[in-house]
Amino acid sequence: MNKLPKVFANPINKDIINEQKLYRSDRKNSSTVSINEIDNLLNSNRHIYRSKVKINGEVKVIIKRVGDYLLAIDNEKINIHDINSFETI
Repeated sequence: MNKLPKVFANPINKDIINEQKLYRSDRKNSSTVSINEIDNLLNSNRHIYRSKVKINGEVKVIIKRVGDYLLAIDNEKINIHDINSFETI
């Protein structure tokens, strides 16, 4: 069997930091709708299983809130931070 040449591997003696930070300027940092306003609707006696609301001018039927998202009846996830207007119907 032929002898293969040895391969030199330079030892790494320092910490490797290969994380990159990503900044987006097209998203708004704060929405004009209070999260408490959404929570008040979902925790009220009016909301049993679903509530009909108008979000950013579109009529949606929301079921519940999970983390930073609202779940709609048509399996749509709506980010709370993207909501500019919110009203119950």
